[in-house]
Amino acid sequence: MPGGTWRDNPEKCILLDNGAYNIKYGTSATEGDPKMMFNAIGKDRSTLSFFVGNEVLEKLNKGQTNLTLTFPLVRGLLHDSDIETMIWKKVMSTFGKKKKGIDEKTSCLCLTTPPVLPDIVLERYGEMVFEDFGFDAFFKTSGGSMM
Repeated sequence: MPGGTWRDNPEKCILLDNGAYNIKYGTSATEGDPKMMFNAIGKDRSTLSFFVGNEVLEKLNKGQTNLTLTFPLVRGLLHDSDIETMIWKKVMSTFGKKKKGIDEKTSCLCLTTPPVLPDIVLERYGEMVFEDFGFDAFFKTSGGSMM
């Protein structure tokens, strides 16, 4: 079933566990451990260049210490949705390269969130999913209910 929407093809349902330190992601048909992305961006103070997600960890592991880290989540709440959008774009780009059938317009996003979130944060997640990425469907749930 290579075509169709997420209703026809379970590989078109993207699962995203949006943690404050790491994002775990995959499709509903993925077996094994999920992939992980560092949930931060880094800005090099000398060259003023930006690094997103795992690029930040690579720079830090190589001993680069002049990075300013910015996390989109503070105390489990979405603090900067623009930074989170940049990181999610990096995550979504991995689906385009490795799984050719993934297109946001025909895919569903299942997002885990903390159990209690202010309405404004939930609304912003909805705006990101539908306006910034153009997903067909969106399901948000707490991580504990996924067990």
